[in-house]
Amino acid sequence: MSKTDMKLSLPTEVQTPTCPVIADTSVLKTIGNTPLIKIRNIGNEFKGVTIFAKAEWKNAGGSVKSRPALKMIED
Repeated sequence: MSKTDMKLSLPTEVQTPTCPVIADTSVLKTIGNTPLIKIRNIGNEFKGVTIFAKAEWKNAGGSVKSRPALKMIED
């Protein structure tokens, strides 16, 4: 597949995290529930394949690795 064959577009669907974030919850409880976005325009040539991207900007710490930091705080 060449670069000219690939067509990129904005995500078409956002998956809800398995544990919804509640406004009055501790920021520590938001760690580990990064929402996934289903990518529809890449991988269509592979039958039965679904590609997702992690929406890191939705994390409390951005793309910072929050789980190791949480473990250090808890210990």
